[in-house]
Amino acid sequence: MDKGVLRKWFKAGYREKQAFHPTEEGTPQGGMASPVLDNLALDGLERRLKEHCPTPHAETADRRKVHMVRYADDCIIPGTSKERLEGEGKPCVEQCMQERGLELSQAKTVVTCVANGFDCLGHHGRKYHGTYMAKPSRKNVHAFLETVRSIVKANKQAKVENLSGLRKPVPRGWAT
Repeated sequence: MDKGVLRKWFKAGYREKQAFHPTEEGTPQGGMASPVLDNLALDGLERRLKEHCPTPHAETADRRKVHMVRYADDCIIPGTSKERLEGEGKPCVEQCMQERGLELSQAKTVVTCVANGFDCLGHHGRKYHGTYMAKPSRKNVHAFLETVRSIVKANKQAKVENLSGLRKPVPRGWAT
C-alpha cells in the first residue's frame, strides 16, 4: 500500500452541502473512502489464511477447511471446525491485522458453529438440517417495525390511503 497516498486520503476532508470540512485523521463514517481503505487493508488476508490453514487433500479424511467471504469492510471466515478457527484462523487474522496497524474488534468478533447461526450485514445465517439458510436478523426486523410504527404515530390523523402511501417505500427499501 502506498503510504503517501494513504496519508493524503486520511487528510483529504469531505464536502457536505457545498461546504468543505477538513479531517486530521480517519475517514468519515459512511464515506466512500472507508470501504476502499478497508478492502486495501484486508487484501492478502485470504491468501494468508489459505497458506496458514491449507485445504486438506481430497484423499485425507480431515476435511476441515477455512474460507473467507468479504463484503466492503465486513468479512466472514467460515470453517467446518470451531477448534481450527479458534486455534489457527483467529490468531492468523489477528497477526495479519496487527501487521497493518489494525486490530480485530473483540466486541464484533464471534467464533461460532454455523449450526448456532451468526448475524452479518443485517442477515442471520444458519445451517438447518444440512442446508444453509439466511433470513433477516431479529435486530433488522425490529428496526423495520419501529420505522413503520413511527410513521403511523407521526401521521395519526392521516387517511388510510395516505398512510398507506407513506408506508409503501419502507418495505421496498428494506427488502432491497
